[in-house]
Amino acid sequence: MAYRLPLHEHEEGHEFVYVIEGEQTFEIDGVGTKTVKAGEVVYTPPNTKHFGRNATEKLSKTLVFRIKAKDKPVMTEVK
Repeated sequence: MAYRLPLHEHEEGHEFVYVIEGEQTFEIDGVGTKTVKAGEVVYTPPNTKHFGRNATEKLSKTLVFRIKAKDKPVMTEVK
């Protein structure tokens, strides 16, 4: 069963996603679709609409690093 995050952005926040196992597919505004496999990293710049998903039936594990101001939300969903 594939899981998908909602379309969102990180206000003034940088996001780095390292794929530990499996693969993740990301839709990033201005970049398009990017598939990231184990051992690879994807970067999303601040204020960029995006979402990630496991588009496979296999297990996927990621480690997410965010750099943001303390007074900004972790993420803001985009409707």
